[in-house]
Amino acid sequence: MGLTVIIIAYIFITSPSSGWEVIQVSGQPKYDNSIMVKGDGFSSESNIETDANSSVTVAIPEMGRLLVDNSSVISRTKNDNEIKLDKGLIRKFEGDASYLLTVLTPLAKFTELYKGGAFRLHVDENGMCKLIVESGWVIVNIKEFDSYVPKNFGCLITRGKYAIPYPSDSSPQLISLLENFSGINDPSVGTILSLMTTKETLSLWHIIQLISTENRSIAFNRLNELIPAPSGVTKEGILALNKTMLLDWRQEIELKMD
Repeated sequence: MGLTVIIIAYIFITSPSSGWEVIQVSGQPKYDNSIMVKGDGFSSESNIETDANSSVTVAIPEMGRLLVDNSSVISRTKNDNEIKLDKGLIRKFEGDASYLLTVLTPLAKFTELYKGGAFRLHVDENGMCKLIVESGWVIVNIKEFDSYVPKNFGCLITRGKYAIPYPSDSSPQLISLLENFSGINDPSVGTILSLMTTKETLSLWHIIQLISTENRSIAFNRLNELIPAPSGVTKEGILALNKTMLLDWRQEIELKMD
């Protein structure tokens, strides 16, 4: 019985849901409505709130460090390695990791694709989200559609629209069109396709899945010019949104980006 207790205690202590610790504090942030201090824990189903003059950095076992910036409200959920950002700005720092962090927001779910990445995520008072990935990749799930956002890319999530990733150095006109892209009936599809370059091939890969079959054929031709479809990926398959072919082409794009 004693051995069983020790094993259970060890599992609890070393599990990814335990051991979240505040390692830096500025101002007077609140933890479940009490003033937070360095060394406090951040347990399941609790929340942290910062005002305009406070911030908190949390060390997360096997995942790294998380900054909760000014004027932010976050909480932990029942699920391991998952937090909820109601408003404000968080920054996940790069580092060695064994687990993936997931962030829930009012409009989307954000999950690291690879362990140990870095990103910034801001949620405003209306729920609008702005993601900037500094290293690794982040998957954005919204309206049952997954967007893949790599290093040096960003995306904007607003109510009723999809998250189309774009390079941070894309033209302001293209960024505006992608941030406001509304789906199959968006009138700017032609302009978007004309502005796409090699560095926006991942953006184009996303657009292909969200437009009409007629426009999809044109988009296929454009993407195929920029990064030819790999072996086994056909135009017919892409027009039918074959998941395996789409994945193979995205991975080909990823290789070219590296």
